[in-house]
Amino acid sequence: MISEPRGTRQPDGFGLARELTDEDQGIPCVVRHEDAGGQCERPAVEKVYDLAFCEVHGPEARLGALGAASEEAANFFERFRNPHVPRPGSAIQRGLKVALDYLNAERPAVGDYERALLRAYQDVPEAARSRVLAWQAEEEQSNPDPRSLDDTLLEMLDTVHACMRIAFEEGETWLVEQLEEERESLAAQAAVVCT
Repeated sequence: MISEPRGTRQPDGFGLARELTDEDQGIPCVVRHEDAGGQCERPAVEKVYDLAFCEVHGPEARLGALGAASEEAANFFERFRNPHVPRPGSAIQRGLKVALDYLNAERPAVGDYERALLRAYQDVPEAARSRVLAWQAEEEQSNPDPRSLDDTLLEMLDTVHACMRIAFEEGETWLVEQLEEERESLAAQAAVVCT
């Protein structure tokens, strides 16, 4: 499910996304990068990293943030299951299982993020689209066995989300805002090659 009726979505377990409060009503969507089509004119309906997003851009930002956070947390907890790490006691093993089960429940379903990405950035300007397609053609010609450009862009998006989450948690609003512009550009580029 890409978007839910207002007031029905539960807050995420990471504290990264929430619906707007009554005092937030009327603020515009933050999406503005030229690769993403310029300033979005829709009203915001939710906040991710305390940035306001509309009903189209919000699900993409939220699912990207939650996916990156749950992947990072799962990787952290999986280290304790490494056979080269001393085996933890049964209570710790049960705690790890609970933590990993929770993270798997919070993780967006496979394909939800890509659908939200394509919906949010379906109108990428022709200049940005041409630039990305030229980059893709160049990558395909120069590498006999290339990693796909969409994988590269999605990994870059995960990295930007990780940086945004850290900045958000540290209260570095200025950095979250700066990284958001980069995130929008990468998301729009990824939408071009994920089609």
